[in-house]
Amino acid sequence: MFDNGSACALDPCTKANGTCNATQLCIPTAAGPTCGCATGYLPDYLGGCFANKCLINNGGCGANFTCYPFSDMVGCECNPPNMYDQSFANCLAP
Repeated sequence: MFDNGSACALDPCTKANGTCNATQLCIPTAAGPTCGCATGYLPDYLGGCFANKCLINNGGCGANFTCYPFSDMVGCECNPPNMYDQSFANCLAP
């Protein structure tokens, strides 16, 4: 139960996750349930949430890389002014 400003009301998230997607977090508000992603998760293009793999060990990208999270993988990009080596596997300082 929560206080909607004038009286206590039932939590709208207790039934069917407040109509939120199974991967989403239901947040009760006085206006009704709001759907969002829990900490460490990001919204996907299907209206759900996915784990941000970049939060753990930079997504495996390594030093001098920026990690970009995607729902099924991560992307790694060499941070400027660093440059890729000939194999494009390492990001080296100039």
